[in-house]
Amino acid sequence: MDFISYIFIFLGFELFNKGISRISVLAEVTESGKSDINRNGFVGTASENPEISEPLLPEVQTIHNHPINERVLVDAILHGYQKRSRPVHRYTTVTDIDITMWLIQIMNLEELDQVLTSNIWLIFKWRDELLTWNPEDFANITSVKIPADELWLPDLVIYNNAASDKENPIRTNMQSSWAIVTSNGDIELWPLPLIIRTNCRIDIRYFPFDEQDCFIIISSWAYSGNEVRPLYKDSNVVEMGKYIQSTEWDIQQATGSQGMEVFPNLPPYYNVTFTLNIRRKPTFFIFNLIVPCALLSALMLFSQYLPCTCGDVKVQLGNGLFTAMCVFLMIVGTMMPPSDTVPILGLYYGATLAMICLSTGVNVLVLNLRQSSSRVPKWVKVVILQYLAYFVVYSHRKPAIGQKQAATRLSKWLSSSEVESSLINHGNATFSRSGDESPIHAISSQITTIKDDQCNMELRRSLNLILSHLRFVTERVAILNDQGQLKSQWLDVAIVIDRFLMVIITVITLLLTGIIFQQYPKDISMPTSL
Repeated sequence: MDFISYIFIFLGFELFNKGISRISVLAEVTESGKSDINRNGFVGTASENPEISEPLLPEVQTIHNHPINERVLVDAILHGYQKRSRPVHRYTTVTDIDITMWLIQIMNLEELDQVLTSNIWLIFKWRDELLTWNPEDFANITSVKIPADELWLPDLVIYNNAASDKENPIRTNMQSSWAIVTSNGDIELWPLPLIIRTNCRIDIRYFPFDEQDCFIIISSWAYSGNEVRPLYKDSNVVEMGKYIQSTEWDIQQATGSQGMEVFPNLPPYYNVTFTLNIRRKPTFFIFNLIVPCALLSALMLFSQYLPCTCGDVKVQLGNGLFTAMCVFLMIVGTMMPPSDTVPILGLYYGATLAMICLSTGVNVLVLNLRQSSSRVPKWVKVVILQYLAYFVVYSHRKPAIGQKQAATRLSKWLSSSEVESSLINHGNATFSRSGDESPIHAISSQITTIKDDQCNMELRRSLNLILSHLRFVTERVAILNDQGQLKSQWLDVAIVIDRFLMVIITVITLLLTGIIFQQYPKDISMPTSL
């Protein structure tokens, strides 16, 4: 045997001795249980240096050529792990899923589609019986973070999901997050912030002072309640510590409850339901929908105080108010979902619209009465010009009786034969009369100076012509007096009816407004600052 062979034998013997020493040291450390393994896998004695931060035994850094760190632990517990099956030793064991929700923001509530968009955090906890280890065997590591897509994940879904895509938002979010696994198999999963769209039935009756109850229902889709059971505990209330205030909605209450769905010929399915009770902030709608409608309603009432002689102006004003109310009613209609329930604000708009139509119809009626030329019926004089006029405190104008009687006497005298006989019997006339005599009587009775027959005939013809013209004038005066009296009577009728209907419309409008707004809840929170 040559020299080189002796050298190789010596080196092999030394390496063997070093290996035996390492194994003995490691056995002593493991049996004593007093070792301190830091995060990098270096071994030292805690009793010798409790604040050890540097490796005391640099040569002892591996167990079977692997560092003593989380990677060793993860490789050990995931060796042979199947994430496709439920992590229980017995099939009859139920996997309980503890669910907690953090509400971050109410982003939008689409009334037409009845969809609530919210930003939430969901925290899931369950026990995986296949992911357990003894911390003493792994340097006292009690918890480790593992990518969630490498573990079994519950197939939880949002039952009332309204997202347009077909993906399960919870499942997708779970797979992209990390799970905290403890040594006894407890898993806590913190998914990424999640924006979800859920169906929310809208009750529009009390719009814009309405409250809505929106639900987020989470349950297993494939596993029944005998296999996976979502749990809600009293301590797992909806957390609001990170909540961002919405500009349109206030959170009144956020609670959770556990329920159960029963399907025919199937085991029960458990679910966790989070209820969000939200109330709309009405300030925007008060100043953009209610106040303009109230002002238009007041303008309609004030238009009734215009004199009935301005009937055409009142009709035009009523048409403008009608158009404006129709526009506001269309705006409210576009904001609300189709429903068999009419919002109270829509009833108010409809009532105001009906009052505007009634007011316009009354103005047309009054305008038509003013243009009437027929005789006023006797019952109209009694009912309207006496009783109804007294009710609305109106004193109608009495006709000028003296002028009418004078015109009647003059017309009768001119149509009698006295004038013509006076002109025949008096050949000569002097035109002088007393203050009480009519001009025609003075002309016919005081002709005393004319002697010539030819002149007498010419005078008679002239007087007859004057007399015919006077008769025509007096007849026209009498007709005009009758027409003026009829117009005055119909004007009085129109004024009385206009005043009466003005009172009726005002009372009905105020009553309808009070009755409609009385239906709103008594605990409406009105804006304290504008």
